[in-house]
Amino acid sequence: MPGIGAHGTRTRFPLLLQRVQECECFVMTRHGRPVAKLVVFQSRDSGRVRTVIGTIEGFRQSHSLDGGPIRHLIQACRNC
Repeated sequence: MPGIGAHGTRTRFPLLLQRVQECECFVMTRHGRPVAKLVVFQSRDSGRVRTVIGTIEGFRQSHSLDGGPIRHLIQACRNC
């Protein structure tokens, strides 16, 4: 990931935005130290989020802690 100084960021910002839209990333530096990362914005895909939540729910329903609530397992471990 190429680094670019703060001055270069100001003078070439339109070009940097174009390159970021093409999925290139840049680390912005000040006095040679990294201070920020310029990356493409990825909006949240609500369909994908629902799919992941469904997968987690399915896992939860198909796995158990010997039929008891997790608080019983936690309490049993505390008493060990």
